[in-house]
Amino acid sequence: MSSTTKPATGILAGRVAIVTGGSRGIGAGIAQRLAAEGASIAIAARTLEPHPTLPGTLAETQERILQAGGRCLVIQADLAEPSHRARIVETTEAELGPVDILVNNAARAFYELAQGISDKRFRISLELNFIAPFDLMQRVIPGMRDRKRGWLLNISSTTAA
Repeated sequence: MSSTTKPATGILAGRVAIVTGGSRGIGAGIAQRLAAEGASIAIAARTLEPHPTLPGTLAETQERILQAGGRCLVIQADLAEPSHRARIVETTEAELGPVDILVNNAARAFYELAQGISDKRFRISLELNFIAPFDLMQRVIPGMRDRKRGWLLNISSTTAA
C-alpha cells in the first residue's frame, strides 16, 4: 500500500529508495530518515505482522513514515527467494518509479561452529548475506547507470557478521 500525505520536500525529493530489512532496527531507521529527506520508500522484509519474539513490522515502519508525511510502499518478501527479489524491484519501479537508492540491510546469522552448521542454514546465510544483495544491485544498477546517478549501501548490524 502506497500513500502520500504531502508533497515531498528535502534533499531526496523525487528520489526512490528500496530498503531491505525495513521492519526493524537499522533498516527501519534508514527508511524513516530517507523518507524524512523526501524520498519515496519501498520497504521489504518478511515481517508484515507482529513476530512472537522480534520487535517491529513493515506495517509499523510504514505507519511512522506516513505519519511524518512520507510516501512508503510495503513489500513483504523473503530475500532468500530469487523470485521475491525480482518482485521487490519490479513492484517498486511500477509503483514509485526508477530506483535511485538501494539499501541492502536484511541479513541472517547463525551462532554455531562452522563444522556444526547445517547445509540448510549455510545456504540461508549465503542467500541473505551475499547473493540477495548482489542480485538486487544487479537489478537496479542498469537504470542507475542510464540515469547517471544512484546510490548503493550495503549495511547490517553485528548480528549478521
